Amino acid sequence: MESKVPKYRLVYNKLKEQLYTGKYPRGTLIPSEPVLAEEFGVSIITMRRALSMLRQEGIIRTFHGRGSEVVSPRPERKSEYPDFPLRFSFRLDEGEKITVSSPVITKLEADEYLARTMGTPVGTEVYRVARIFYINDKPCSYVTNYILKEYVPALERIRTIDTGLYTFLSKNYNLIVTELEENCCAGPATKKTAEILGIPEGTLLFEFRRRSYADGRVVEIAHARYIPELCRIHMHIVKDTRFLEQN
Repeated sequence: MESKVPKYRLVYNKLKEQLYTGKYPRGTLIPSEPVLAEEFGVSIITMRRALSMLRQEGIIRTFHGRGSEVVSPRPERKSEYPDFPLRFSFRLDEGEKITVSSPVITKLEADEYLARTMGTPVGTEVYRVARIFYINDKPCSYVTNYILKEYVPALERIRTIDTGLYTFLSKNYNLIVTELEENCCAGPATKKTAEILGIPEGTLLFEFRRRSYADGRVVEIAHARYIPELCRIHMHIVKDTRFLEQN
């Protein structure tokens, strides 16, 4: 089945991966637009859009009559993470602090559940990102995210995510999440979750299941479990006139 990801983003992802792996070192010129377009089998317009994304991130800069030079394979870019209404925070006493484990990133193929939830064929490659959050070294939350691999090339090379996930995706992959669907419920801890959080199996937890959208499709789903006595929910509701007009 043909990929639903726009061609310019696929080209952008591939070029960015080549920069990450040193194919075009800092200070060198990348091939011209026609050469790259022929290499990737796309139109000049598609290639220009992909290069424009790299320029916007400060990864390359273009000189008239000379070409495009690699400035930095690791972009520094202001996050465009939108102000979503739902916020989740931890209940902290004076002197307490939150830390997060290094992500455990695994590449796998979507099973029936992931395929159905993400609207993608069974067997589609995704990355699973698992993290544990701590309050003063005591586990308080276990979060797993599943992200379509075609949007985040070479994600397995990442060792730390020291920002929120969507800030990370925006900054490192130019992946801007534009819409969220979030469901909250209470559920018993499974054996695996109980072992990770150091609680008895069956302990009641807050559970959030989320779908995130970009480019008009689901690009990520998440399952977060929280120990209730350590967490609280904060909701920020903003009137959306577009919703009022549609309803």
